[in-house]
Amino acid sequence: MSKPIAAGDLVMVVKPTPCCGHSMRIGFVAMVLEVKMQHGWCRHCRAPIAQDHWRARLSEDLSEGLVIAVSRLIRIDPPALPESVETEREVAV
Repeated sequence: MSKPIAAGDLVMVVKPTPCCGHSMRIGFVAMVLEVKMQHGWCRHCRAPIAQDHWRARLSEDLSEGLVIAVSRLIRIDPPALPESVETEREVAV
């Protein structure tokens, strides 16, 4: 099982909102600023969001951040360090 999304992770929105299916942010990539339990209303359909819902505040240009349900996100892992591949080996005679 992978570790949970945390502050500092690079994430992408991959699912629409569960209440109204709003999908405009799918494909949005940002860094997580913080993750916390939060309740409120959907910005698009005004449906109530459960109080026990983990939400992530994401970095976004020119704003204080975008708050999205963690269940809608996937973490983008950094690329692995390149491995040194031995292509030739000297033969001792």
